[in-house]
Amino acid sequence: MSQQSKKLSSKIAQSKTPLLETMQPKTSRSIFIIEDDPDFAEIYQKHLKRNFPEIPLQIFYNAIEANAAFSELSEEELPSLIILDVLLTGPDGFTLLNELLSYPETSQIPVLLISSLNLGQMSLHAYNVRAILNKETFTPADFVNQVQDILKSTNHSSARNDNLAIRGLEGSHV
Repeated sequence: MSQQSKKLSSKIAQSKTPLLETMQPKTSRSIFIIEDDPDFAEIYQKHLKRNFPEIPLQIFYNAIEANAAFSELSEEELPSLIILDVLLTGPDGFTLLNELLSYPETSQIPVLLISSLNLGQMSLHAYNVRAILNKETFTPADFVNQVQDILKSTNHSSARNDNLAIRGLEGSHV
């Protein structure tokens, strides 16, 4: 287990109750987690199941698996949110984002980007990236709050959210 995932896992263990006590958004669509580190994938899954138990989750450990799944889904089966690590084994997260952007059906799926890279200077609006979390500094509350905000915005409006939220990227602006 990496040092980063140990820290986050420790924070999870200390939290016995869901981070959100408020009413969750209703959705029948799933959340796709695309993360090549099984420890981080498990951490994300635990928080999502605890805070959004009604939303089905699918985990993919590389961009190739995720892309294959997208090609087999109908428009109604597309996820409500993609949680995407940038530094994947094989094709990286940006390669997958470019692929998703090339199809109208998948180009509007909101993305929560997670990376240890400093992405604060990059313009990611075209990729429908709604938030960026720094893998080294975000807290479980940051993660859950970003998912909550993104799901609320997609449930209340189909318009793109041009306000990109950045957590854990000190001194960075998009």
